[in-house]
Amino acid sequence: MKYCVIDVGSNSVRMLLSENGKTIKKSARVTGLATGLAASGVLSEPYMQNTAAAIADFKAQGAAFGADKTYVFATAAVRQSLNSAE
Repeated sequence: MKYCVIDVGSNSVRMLLSENGKTIKKSARVTGLATGLAASGVLSEPYMQNTAAAIADFKAQGAAFGADKTYVFATAAVRQSLNSAE
């Protein structure tokens, strides 16, 4: 089986492509998602857009790889921000 795993962190988005338990490729992109969160309690639009673009790119890479499943996990900053639904 081929998997694409995307980890959305407070400062970066990371991707792992795996086939039959072996790592095929790792990538990371700094997106600054939680920048300003401590002061405002909300995620800022430009950083959300950067993060969404990184997720879309990594998802496309997973599809091109032929991933059978794609999993996306988000940092607590996403879940706890006042605008988490966005």
